[in-house]
Amino acid sequence: MAELFSSLDFDNCNRWGGVMSLFSWGVPPCIFLCVFSSSVYVCPSGPQVLKNKVSFFSSQVLLSSKASVIKGIPGLLICVLMLVMTLNLSGMVPGVFASTSHLLTNFALGVTVWLGFLFSSLFNSVRGFLSHFLPVGGPWWLNPFLVVIELVSTMIRPVTLGVRLAANMAAGHVLLGLLGKIMLPLGGVWFMGLSIPALFYSVFESGICIVQGYIFFLLLVLYTDDHS
Repeated sequence: MAELFSSLDFDNCNRWGGVMSLFSWGVPPCIFLCVFSSSVYVCPSGPQVLKNKVSFFSSQVLLSSKASVIKGIPGLLICVLMLVMTLNLSGMVPGVFASTSHLLTNFALGVTVWLGFLFSSLFNSVRGFLSHFLPVGGPWWLNPFLVVIELVSTMIRPVTLGVRLAANMAAGHVLLGLLGKIMLPLGGVWFMGLSIPALFYSVFESGICIVQGYIFFLLLVLYTDDHS
């Protein structure tokens, strides 16, 4: 079991050291450029159609939130959505480490966008930024506690973003690894019998990768509602 979970360690995910580390970080951008580039295909491909639908749907979500009126935020969030989905799906390629299964990657991405929101709100209106830490309508004697609660809830947002994404991605890869370790010693009918549920679960896990990227994007969109 320890060997199974060690596959989530970036340093132990392969035996090829720096070569495979470079491969793990280089595959997602290459996949994105080759699959989604419109200059490669004469007619729109399936992934391109998916990308266009995701872009259209995410644009509709942004229009229904405060993020649509903040300069530069809509384009940033759509890029984050595409990046997280690509990194998630790259983990489905055998031998490629899913960067979003590592807390460091998720924290770096979440903290960067979160700090951008905070500084943008602070520079836009200091009074509006501070007013979000004191909800309207509360009893005066509860105001100090409410300020502390709102401050803590704001500070832990990048932590919850990173932990939630890493936990969901790691759980799926652990199950896939467990299926692989069960199937390898088997042969014949047993191997073929387990290949069918393993294939279906791989398709299901690919859908989870897309859904988790969208949830990451949606939470960031919701955080923009506190922008002053």
